[in-house]
Amino acid sequence: MLPSQLLRVRVRRGRIIPMWALGREEELELASELISLFSSSVGGTLGELEESLEELEEVYEAAGVDYRLFRGLSTLLERRLEVERPDAPVDPAEARRVVFEECARSLGGFAVGEERRRVLEAAASRLGIPPEELEACLWADREDRLRVVSFSPLEPEELLRRYNLSLLQTALFRAVWMRVRTGAPGGPIKLLLREVKRRGLMYHAEREDGRVSIHLDGPASVLKMTTRYGTSMAKVVPRVVSLPDWELAAGVVREVRGRRTVLTLTVDDRLRDIFPEAGEEPEAYDSSAEEEVAALAAGMGWSVRREPGPLIAGRSIFLPDFELRKGPVRVYLEVVGFWTPDYLRRKVEKLSSVGEEVLVLADRELACAPLERVSGRVVYFRRRVDPAALARALSEVEERAWRSARGEARERVLASLSSAGELVDLEELARSLGLTRRQVEDVLSESPPEGYLLRGGMLISEGLASRVREAVLGASTLAEAAPRLRALGVPDDAHPAVLEAAGFRLVWRSLDPADVRLVPPEGSG
Repeated sequence: MLPSQLLRVRVRRGRIIPMWALGREEELELASELISLFSSSVGGTLGELEESLEELEEVYEAAGVDYRLFRGLSTLLERRLEVERPDAPVDPAEARRVVFEECARSLGGFAVGEERRRVLEAAASRLGIPPEELEACLWADREDRLRVVSFSPLEPEELLRRYNLSLLQTALFRAVWMRVRTGAPGGPIKLLLREVKRRGLMYHAEREDGRVSIHLDGPASVLKMTTRYGTSMAKVVPRVVSLPDWELAAGVVREVRGRRTVLTLTVDDRLRDIFPEAGEEPEAYDSSAEEEVAALAAGMGWSVRREPGPLIAGRSIFLPDFELRKGPVRVYLEVVGFWTPDYLRRKVEKLSSVGEEVLVLADRELACAPLERVSGRVVYFRRRVDPAALARALSEVEERAWRSARGEARERVLASLSSAGELVDLEELARSLGLTRRQVEDVLSESPPEGYLLRGGMLISEGLASRVREAVLGASTLAEAAPRLRALGVPDDAHPAVLEAAGFRLVWRSLDPADVRLVPPEGSG
C-alpha cells in the first residue's frame, strides 16, 4: 500500500476511478530514472538520496508529472533498500549527553566557533576518543545518516505494475464492502478463499449464475481495529488480480464537497496486464489458535482433519478449518478472525442450514465492534482457546449427534457379532466398524447379546466364563491362574476381564501377577 496522501483517483458520477500507470512513455522514463537513482545510492547515505530525489522531483513536476506518482514510485523503491547505521565509537545519544553537559557546565549552554571546538575537545577527552570522531558520531543515529548497503532493482514495467497494485490496495483501505466475482476453476478459487480465511476477514461466499461471488466486509465498516483489518484485506488483493477471470467491485468512503459519500470502485481482468503476475503460494501464517484447537480436540479423543473442503448450504459456500470425528459423529470447526456480532449472527444462521454439526470459535480480542454475546454454537475465547469451554461445547455436540447415530450403530454392532467367537475385543471390533470403543460399549451396555457378558473392554461368552470358573478354582493368584487360562486359549491381556466374567474378584497389591490375589466366586466352596 501507499500513504493515503499519495492516492491518485478521479471521482465521476458516483464512481471512484484510480489513475493507473498504464506504461506511457513518460511513466516508463520516470520509473527507469528512479530505479537508476536508487541503484547509484548504494554506498551513500539516505540523506544524500533524499536530496537527489528532491532535485529530480522538481524537474518532473516542472514537466507536469503528478508529484503523487513520483513519490508513490519512490516509496515502493525505498522498501527495496537495505540500510544500516554507520559505525560509531560511542553511542550517539551518550555522545550528545556528554557534549551538552560540557557545554552547560563551561559556557551556560551555547557555543560557537572556538568555544565549540573547546567543548568538543573536553567532551572527547571524557569519552576517550578524538574530537573528529566525536563530531562524526554525534548524529549518527539520525535517519538521514543511515548508510545504503544494497538495493534490489527491478524492471520499469514491473515497478509500474506494483504501483498499480499498491494504488488499488490504498483505495480499498477506505472500503465499506468489497465483492469479487470469478468464473475461475476450483484451484485458484480455493487459494483465494484460503487467503481470505487466513487473513481473518469477514466474508460470505456463494455460487451465482455459474460463478463464485465472495463478499467481504470492508475496513470502513468496522468500528474497531480498522487499520489492522484494512491491512489484512489489502493483502488479499494480489490473489484476486492473479485470477484468470475476475471482477472486483467495492464501496469506498470518500469526502465529496465536504460530505462523506460511498462511491463505487470497479475493476476487472481486462486490466490484468497492469498488475503483477501471480506470486507464490500463500505464506505461512501464525495460526496459534488453530494449532491449539487441533491439539485440544485430538487430546479429547477426536480424529482431526485440517481444511476438509467446502460445505454447501444452498448457494452459500463455507470453508471450515477442521473436521472432527468420533466414529459416526462428525463436527466441523471454524475459527473466525475479525468479527462483529452481526457477522457472527449471520454466519451461525447460514451454518445452521448446512445440515451438519458446526461450531464457531471467536477470539474476543479480534472483535471489530463493541462486544455483544451472540446466541448459538459459538465458543468465545481471549487469545488462547479455553480447553474447558471447548470440551463442554464438543461434549454437547457429541451427545446430540450420538443420539441420532446410536440406533444405526447398534444394528451394525449386533450384526457383526452374529458370527463372533467366545471372546471379542471391543477395541478391535470398534476399529473394524469405524466406531470408538466407548461407542461400542455404550450400545452394548444396556443389554449385551444373549449368552455374552461385558467386562473390561471384552465381550465374553457365558460358556467360556463357565469353563474358566471350573479350570481356575483353587488358584490363589493371577500368576497361578495364567497357565490354566492359556490352556483355554485366553490371551494374556484378556485374563483380568475373563476372570471377572467368571465371577472372580482380583485384589491388586502390585502389577506383579504373583502379587494379584484371586477371590473365588461366592458359593464356590
